[in-house]
Amino acid sequence: MRIGELAHRAGVTTRTVRYYEGLGLLTSRREGGGHRQYEETALRRLDKIDWLKRMGLSLEEIREVIPLYFDERTGARGRKKMIALLERRLAETEERIEGLVAHRDELRAAIERMRAAAVA
Repeated sequence: MRIGELAHRAGVTTRTVRYYEGLGLLTSRREGGGHRQYEETALRRLDKIDWLKRMGLSLEEIREVIPLYFDERTGARGRKKMIALLERRLAETEERIEGLVAHRDELRAAIERMRAAAVA
């Protein structure tokens, strides 16, 4: 399929497809006239890239693991690598949540101090 069809089916722009190809996340072959042609696997790769981004992985991390999903027959190495990355991302997320909870508690305390001072 051509780049426009791939982009449309994946819900991304053609610019995104070109960018990902430049990063090595996607591959294409050129047909007569220099038009890019993509295999059906490119759509699956774009779906996987989108999911990995939603899981909080950077494009650099995605570049490390995406071949493990599509180039390795069993996918076992990819799953092991993903578990490690997702566990790290989960720990970072939990740490951010703890920080936000502490910040929320500080805000509530400040509000209560201000209310008490306004009444006095």
